[in-house]
Amino acid sequence: MFVARDFERESDLRLMQEVVRASWRAEKPLVRFHVGDLAWARYQHAGREREWRIRLWETSEGEPAGWAWLFRPSHADLHARPEVRRDLVPEILAWLAGEVSDGLAVSALDADEETVAALAADGFERRDERPFDAMVLPLDRELPEVRLPEGFRARHVEGEADLSRRVAVHRAAWSVFAPSRVTEDSYRNVMAAWPYRRELDWVVEAPDERFVSSCLVWLDEENATGELEPVGTDPAYWRRGFGLAVCAAGLGALREHGADTAVVYATEVPGKPPATALYRALGFETRGRHVTFTRGRPR
Repeated sequence: MFVARDFERESDLRLMQEVVRASWRAEKPLVRFHVGDLAWARYQHAGREREWRIRLWETSEGEPAGWAWLFRPSHADLHARPEVRRDLVPEILAWLAGEVSDGLAVSALDADEETVAALAADGFERRDERPFDAMVLPLDRELPEVRLPEGFRARHVEGEADLSRRVAVHRAAWSVFAPSRVTEDSYRNVMAAWPYRRELDWVVEAPDERFVSSCLVWLDEENATGELEPVGTDPAYWRRGFGLAVCAAGLGALREHGADTAVVYATEVPGKPPATALYRALGFETRGRHVTFTRGRPR
């Protein structure tokens, strides 16, 4: 029924994204992944490809049906189109079992009954440590007006001219516990990936021209749905409203580009400002959770 093969070329990412888009067509407003997730995960860290194993499944007619991404020795993501999920997810899990011998962790949306059932039938157990909230915002709602301190402004990036500062603010925000692996080369790859748009890559700029906060927004134009991924603020500027301001600006731009729905997948990280509180202040509501399921003892 299905034909499986390894990821072979960069155009295969578009096939994976088509599986996700098909799910949004059927299951909007809540799907485990967004097309932006895959572009960001693929390109944010240059040179990591050798650490991954990616497998694609197609129907006998050649239509993309599902995929699995083994991105750490014993941690994987997977996704299948709704109409084939019942049959395909067990096949994907069987492939993963052949690739991993010491235990495996897989995350799933708790509302995705068929994937959750397949995991349970395969011996996986639910672990509730720090699940991600799947949060949704209808964009017909009024967005908060955020007034920035004098001299600060929110704007979208202008491409290569802003690259070094754009990378610097991301690294500052995400290097609190360990150095970020995002580099200018890797972010340049992100900017070249579909469906990146510089008009949806927002920053707050300080009077000295450094960027202090950032929000990258991805638009699935076909499904009129955008995702915030990633969002971050330089720790030197935490708790001053810059995260709220940059997200509000990005959401406004997303609406102007035709989206009617925004999603964000958020979890609380010890030592950082609470992410879900930020998104609730913007009007997002939790509609589900990404829960980790494990079998054996993942490394």
